[in-house]
This record gives sequence, C-alpha cells and structure tokens, in this order.
Amino acid sequence: MKEFEFTNIRRKITFEHQKFDIYCHSAHKISKAYRTNRIHTHDVFEILLCRSDNIFLLNNDVISLLQKNDLLLFNDTDVHGIITDPDMTFDRYVLMFEPGFVRELCSTYNLLDCFHRAPGKAVSICHLTEEQADNIISFYDTLKQYNKYDSDIIKLKKKIVLAEMLLEINILFSESSIKPRVELHSDPQYEKIQCILSFINNNLAGELSLEIISKQFYISISYLSALFKDVTGSSLNNYIITKRILLATDLLRQNRPVTAVTELCGFNNYSHFIRTFKKFEGVSPKQYAVRWRNKERLDMETPGQKRREVK
Repeated sequence: MKEFEFTNIRRKITFEHQKFDIYCHSAHKISKAYRTNRIHTHDVFEILLCRSDNIFLLNNDVISLLQKNDLLLFNDTDVHGIITDPDMTFDRYVLMFEPGFVRELCSTYNLLDCFHRAPGKAVSICHLTEEQADNIISFYDTLKQYNKYDSDIIKLKKKIVLAEMLLEINILFSESSIKPRVELHSDPQYEKIQCILSFINNNLAGELSLEIISKQFYISISYLSALFKDVTGSSLNNYIITKRILLATDLLRQNRPVTAVTELCGFNNYSHFIRTFKKFEGVSPKQYAVRWRNKERLDMETPGQKRREVK
C-alpha cells in the first residue's frame, strides 16, 4: 500500500475533514491559494513553514498574517486554511505525521508538547531567522527522501529524523528571544469576521442561528451570509456545524456521555446530533469513542502503527 494516500471522501458540508493513511510525509509545495474549499481539519499533526510573504491564515477564530519563515504547528483539533487572494502563489514546506509514530520516544521528553493547546485556541506563529529556517528545511528535505520507501529501516530513520526535528522545534518555540507572533488583518471585513468567529467559538453550546448572530453584530442576515462566505469560503451554518462536531470529538475523547456531549455542543435534538456526527466522522459518537480508546491503546503498545489498523 502507498505510504501517503489521501482517503477523504467529500462531505456534503463545505469543510474538508481530511483523513490520511499516513505516518510521516514531507513535501515542498508551491501553488495558488485557492479560494474554494480552503478551511479544513485533519486527523494528523502538521508542521508548516511558510516561504511566502503576506499570506493570510484563518486558524480557529483568529486571522493571522504570515510572512516568509513563519513556522506553524497544527494538531488534529485545529480548523485552519489559507484565505489569501487565489491569484497569489503560496510557497511552503509541509510535514504531516501521525503523533503515535514518535510517542514511544516521548518517555524522557514530550516531543509533542509544542502542539498541545486548548481546543479552539489559535496556533502560535514562530518567526525564524534565515539560518533557523534553513536548518528546519534540512529536516524536511531529509524526510522527503524517504517518502517512497517503507522498510523497517526507513521507518526507524524517519522516526529518528522526525524526533530530532520536533526537539529543535520545541526549543524554537520555548526560547524567550523568539516571540510567537500573530498579526491581524486591518481590513474591516476581516476584523468583522474575526469577531463573528470568536462569538461562535465562545457560544457553541447555545443557539447560533443566523438571526441571533446578525442581531449581535447589527448586520443583515443576507450581508452576514455573503461576507462570511466571501472571506472564509464556507457558509456560516457549515462552519458552526463543523466547530460543534470538533468540540464533540474532543469531549468524547474525554469519555463524556453522548447525551451530555449533545447538549454541550449545542444540539437540541439527540437524533440530529447522531446523524450529523456520523455524516462528518463516518461513525456514531459511541463508535468514535471506542475507536479513540483503541487507538490510544495501540499507540501505547505498538507506536507508529497506521490508522488503517484501528478497526
């Protein structure tokens, strides 16, 4: 089986919840920043090094301005995507990896510590010097050489290189001389959307109808819908559904009862929650919780196994 296989099936909702059959894959990508289908989540961790200037990123409820040599880390709870003009070229290095792949190396020092944030909190941005960026790129390039190979020896080499890279990244993010930097867009439309995103994120358990949000921000429903779609590439309702399902997955991982999760995520109808969750995740909430517990057990027993082995 190919090591890197995109297995996501397009959902009816606008977001992509990307699923990968992957344990470690490195790539250097240069492409146009498309306006459609920009915001997504995925079930692996991501290390992104931006090599372009003036790229706008939406992460959870924060819009950030990226510059060349900005380093970003995304975990499996982050809603993120590029919202830059589609004609701009986006140059970046991307590393996607299954956290269980290096978990056995975390007994002395938690290499994944730099990824841990409260769900819904915006990613920190670490701005690197050119020398620091070149050092990180060398890890990307080394891992990229191993993309087409899948032997036990290559897996071990990947694990060692990735562990060294993660250790270096933890140091970069912890050094007091390197400040995590978030720079907001000054455009009033972007600022308005950021306020709306924050309001949604802070009120997922309550009612979030178009009427309520439009009254909260003193704008018409039609303008609210059009503005949100134009900036984020997603409808407002689809964004709310996705945020609620992501919150539900986090609560289920904490072994919360499904009935309690239904209320905490703002679903007034239990059956509607079950249907919506299954449409997004492909399994019922109870099945998801069981799979998560099985996955954690497999990570502890045999770190680095691929997700396809978890039935």
